[in-house]
Amino acid sequence: MSRDSAKPSPVTNEDIFNTLQGIIKQNQDLKDEIHTLKNEIKEELNNLKQKNEELENENKSLKNRLISTEHKLKKYNIVIYGLKEVKEGNEFTQTLSFLQNQVKVNCSEKDIRDAYRIGKQKITGRIRPTLVELSTYKVKKEIFQQVHNLKGLQIFVSNDYTKEELDKRKVLSDNLKLAKAQNLQANIKNNNLLVESQLFTYEDLLNIPISSRNFRKKKFTGKEEDIKPTNQRKNSTRTTSKSGHS
Repeated sequence: MSRDSAKPSPVTNEDIFNTLQGIIKQNQDLKDEIHTLKNEIKEELNNLKQKNEELENENKSLKNRLISTEHKLKKYNIVIYGLKEVKEGNEFTQTLSFLQNQVKVNCSEKDIRDAYRIGKQKITGRIRPTLVELSTYKVKKEIFQQVHNLKGLQIFVSNDYTKEELDKRKVLSDNLKLAKAQNLQANIKNNNLLVESQLFTYEDLLNIPISSRNFRKKKFTGKEEDIKPTNQRKNSTRTTSKSGHS
């Protein structure tokens, strides 16, 4: 074989062009594949997001239904605090006697479905609350109309609140005590705190340190700015709106 026949063929422009075309096609195929994969991932993420939203809505609906059911179950209940402990099993008789003789409500055995202590007796001398399930709302209403007869007995009657309601009432109660400690007229009305005609919602009170609250200023002193009660904020908003339109 001659030396000339062993030499490779020279690379032509057409060879270079064909090679570049092949690379371009491979790149385009790769881009198309990546684009398709992105769309598939995007679609899958949207499906997961939709399913997650559906689950959240379902959980929210179930929670609301549970709260609604709990409210219905507790509607006819009362809780008695400070009623001395008796032998287990005698709570029904004790409660009936208490309502008839001390609260002075005209009721009978048929008006009480059940009565029992809440919680375990862990501390000696601690009086556990008595939960009373009443038969009708009418009897419950009559009981609250007559609770003034318990004045001075250190026995108190309350609604059977849910955990959420108890947490809310604790915040309101703590701030009620603070306002009264500042010698201000205050009371809790419709799950809001009324201080000297100023209305504070649960949300107003929730995230502000109790040490920062001075009801005498008719507002709270927060870390960044003064936080006004709800009705004062509304008036400020109206004033701002009017000045903006003038």
